[in-house]
Amino acid sequence: DEKLELLQNKWHLNNENLLVFKNNELRFNDYLFVADSQVVKLEGFVSDDKSKTLDLELQNVKLNILNPFLNIKLSGVTNSKIQVKGLRHTPVLVGDVLVDKLEIDGIKYGDLKGSAEWADNTDFLKLNADLYNNNQKIVNLTGNVYPEAEEQQLKLNANFVHTPINIVEPMMGEVLTNMKGEANGALAITGTFAKPLVLGQLKVDNGSFNVDYLNTTYFYTDYVYFTENMIGVKSAKIYDAKRNEALVKGGVYHNYFSDYKMNLAIYSKKIHALNTTYKENNMYYGDAYVSGSMKIYGPFDDLTLEGDLKSLVNTRLHIPIGGITKVNRENFISFVNRKVPVSQAKTDSIKEKALHTSRLKMKLNLFLTPDAYNEIIFDQKSGDIIRGIGNGKITMEIDTKGDFNMFGDYVFDAGRYNFTMFNVINKDFEIKSGSKISWYGDPYAGKLDVKASYVQQASLLPIVAEGTTPSKADSLLLKRRYPSVVNLGLTGDLMAPEVDLGIEVTQTPANINLYVQDFRTRLATNEQELNRQVFSLVMLGRFSSENTLGSDAKNLVSSGLSEFFSNQLNQWMSQVDEDLQIDLDLNTTNADGLNFLKLRLSRAFLDSRLRVSVEDGFSNTGKSNPNASAAGLAGNWTVEYMLLKNGVLRLKVYNRTTQVANVTNNTITNTSLGVSILHTKDFDRLLELLNLDTGEENARKERERKSKENNKDKKDIPPTSINLQLPNQRPKDEDMSKNE
Repeated sequence: DEKLELLQNKWHLNNENLLVFKNNELRFNDYLFVADSQVVKLEGFVSDDKSKTLDLELQNVKLNILNPFLNIKLSGVTNSKIQVKGLRHTPVLVGDVLVDKLEIDGIKYGDLKGSAEWADNTDFLKLNADLYNNNQKIVNLTGNVYPEAEEQQLKLNANFVHTPINIVEPMMGEVLTNMKGEANGALAITGTFAKPLVLGQLKVDNGSFNVDYLNTTYFYTDYVYFTENMIGVKSAKIYDAKRNEALVKGGVYHNYFSDYKMNLAIYSKKIHALNTTYKENNMYYGDAYVSGSMKIYGPFDDLTLEGDLKSLVNTRLHIPIGGITKVNRENFISFVNRKVPVSQAKTDSIKEKALHTSRLKMKLNLFLTPDAYNEIIFDQKSGDIIRGIGNGKITMEIDTKGDFNMFGDYVFDAGRYNFTMFNVINKDFEIKSGSKISWYGDPYAGKLDVKASYVQQASLLPIVAEGTTPSKADSLLLKRRYPSVVNLGLTGDLMAPEVDLGIEVTQTPANINLYVQDFRTRLATNEQELNRQVFSLVMLGRFSSENTLGSDAKNLVSSGLSEFFSNQLNQWMSQVDEDLQIDLDLNTTNADGLNFLKLRLSRAFLDSRLRVSVEDGFSNTGKSNPNASAAGLAGNWTVEYMLLKNGVLRLKVYNRTTQVANVTNNTITNTSLGVSILHTKDFDRLLELLNLDTGEENARKERERKSKENNKDKKDIPPTSINLQLPNQRPKDEDMSKNE
């Protein structure tokens, strides 16, 4: 009893096995291999004589033993009897084949039953094969095979009945996954073994597939056509989950079912083109709805995607460039190696992941409009983020093997910058229109030219210089609060910009302009004083008199802690529920203040049209505190509903509890319920508010009417003629890919 270790199994050889090599031919006589329940039996010849045959019998043989020699992964068990003729010439197989639970690359095909036999007194084989899925025949292959013919060796017909289309998923590599749907139809197979020709069409019902890199799913019901060198569609419509549609032309080209290459053209007025999170792609992520055209071409393991796309409503793009920490649903904070540069660490992680995946190269010309919300994230944990809307053309060159380049300018129409200090203080600056971010290749080496401002209503009395005593009338004017603007300029490198600070006081009466001008002069000549006043205005919400900032440290710490905790909670909770907002208020940092805090919870519903808020204070002293009860919290609430989507008209219902002490020092709790309707209107002139500026109002209505007429005329523009032009920014002809 000899043993042979072969094909991942230890085979026992029968002592009666006989193998004879004579006259340039091999003869197997009752040659038997046994491994557990698997049996392989050989009987016959391997010879130049075409009349001699080799019989092969397989019992309970597992197909996965062949995987080391294949580029695919097989699974299943076969019981077959096959006779091979002309093994050294053009092999011809006859017999019966049975494979149970056939799987290829994890895709379950079902049970295969097939037979091939010589027709009496003919030179062809009669072939019949069936594929069953859950005991239902889904594919039937019948016809004749002419092994000795020179041109027409194949005359076969394949019929598909409710055939799951995922059986073709292995040939799609890792580009299209989770393919669903059923195919019905017939195909004719002719030609030779070396050059088979498959013609016909199949209708796919309830089809769908995922594009993994974009994390998007598309649905379709249409015909798939088989031509001499292509499997594809003529003008198929695909839909996203919200029934937005795109038109697809082209398909998979091949050279007699080898050397597969994709060539697809896609056109859409609106389609969901991106649906990723930071965890899925830490280079860029978000939701994107676009119009425009795309082309996908190349072999499946090295595809190229090119497109000219215009952003539409509900687009939200995020580009994280900080890299030190991240916040997501599973883990609030994760750390990476600080010794590795941020951009290099990201690139290395993507390259390592990409070693085992197919390659996808993308060159996308993105025409960003104010419909798209965009974020540049310096540090998600602390909330150090530039966000806004605007216009720009950005070219992104992305390679899933690790390369990522960006070119172009993005100009803000409006935006916000969360200015952080010491990772504790966080203030929201408004980005001025015309601010710009430019990229010249490396996305982490972009250039900033951003101007932002923070407005605080502040008293001007502290700005009066020491030794100056204003009159009583001037003092009254100086004590009033005026809009005080902190100007912030960010220029230079995106990762390490130069910061320019300034203060501007506006809307002051002429009587106190001398004090304001003196203050401006001091700031212009004393950078330390400028920084001190900026710090005081942003952190404390007021100006500081000379040599008094140190005495305000306690107020600064209290304000900073409240804001820090509120920001942290909202950053983390936004990953779980973006409509939930939490605010904490620590009155002071002394012993009493730390034992009492105010909490406010607010959540939006119905696409942010309905907002419900509850608030109250909580004590940590253990003493009785009426405001600290759950009932107290439930007793202070506000419900606000936008009657119109633009928020111009709102309905507000609220409930308030207040406590007062009577003459006997007993606390009395009063509850009040209120209802109000609020109307908000923006205006530049008083006549507009009073609806008396009829000339300008009529002109505005006429402009709106013409705009609607123009939009109506554009509704029926075919996808191939989609206009990607931005307002005041016409793309050059060479920037737009031509439609095929």
